[in-house]
Amino acid sequence: MPEWMILELQGKLVPAACLAGASVDGRLMGRLDPSPGGDANKFLLQVGTYRVSGSLVVLKKPLLLIHRSRHAPAQESSGEAEVAAEAVDPETVEPDDYAIRAVIRKTFVFAERPQPIVGSAAEAPR
Repeated sequence: MPEWMILELQGKLVPAACLAGASVDGRLMGRLDPSPGGDANKFLLQVGTYRVSGSLVVLKKPLLLIHRSRHAPAQESSGEAEVAAEAVDPETVEPDDYAIRAVIRKTFVFAERPQPIVGSAAEAPR
């Protein structure tokens, strides 16, 4: 089963003007590097010309990513008008299916405000 992590940020991420209205799924968001101090749980996140420091935290209780598949109620073929939701017999409706897609045991927490970076340190993410 895949293991995912959560990325907790303060504020919101706004895509560049060139991506306005376009999907940002699968696009590079920034660069995540270990903190230069040598602590294995400290990280630096660079998004554009901003950098924020944070830490990797193990959750007390793991979370599950669940996908729900809904079953449509059976349709009558008599051509009658749609039946109101109250008239559907709960005995004939199939229950929804739930599938576990991933487990989440860790989260990156970036609680500080991002700091602008300038000059050569503001190079584009690799």
